[in-house]
Amino acid sequence: MGLTTQYLRYVPGSMFGVICSGSSICFVTRFCQKGKYVAVPACEKVFIWDMHKRAKVLTLDAEGQGEALVLAARPPAPGTLDNTHLAVGYLSGSITVFDLHVGQPLTFAGHKSPVTAVAWDHQGMRVASGSSDGEIVLWDVLAMAQNTGHKQTQPAGMSES
Repeated sequence: MGLTTQYLRYVPGSMFGVICSGSSICFVTRFCQKGKYVAVPACEKVFIWDMHKRAKVLTLDAEGQGEALVLAARPPAPGTLDNTHLAVGYLSGSITVFDLHVGQPLTFAGHKSPVTAVAWDHQGMRVASGSSDGEIVLWDVLAMAQNTGHKQTQPAGMSES
């Protein structure tokens, strides 16, 4: 019987080798450098990669929201090139808006199923999110609340299910 060797130096990691786990990728402008940074969902986190250095420069994490599915960068403010915020849709049905300068998250919960689409308005003050159950919610980021607009009515001859 031969001797066995144990290699205790290597331990399994929680996210070994994950570069990107979703199909939603967007370019982010930081420090007025356009086309250099890209944001990608990677399991429960969002990574900001520097494409020139080929290195991860920022990790955004919304604790306990599930897998990050879709994301959208806020349009730059007038007079600047920087995207200051990133909206991320999660498997849990929540939306998290990250401040890219500080990494501080702001979470909105309103969908009952996974978020499949996220988009900003032209001014960058509201985020629209759509989920797989067909519901669209408009979020007011400045007021940190769901936008309460007019209730949508069903067309004539259609009933609610």
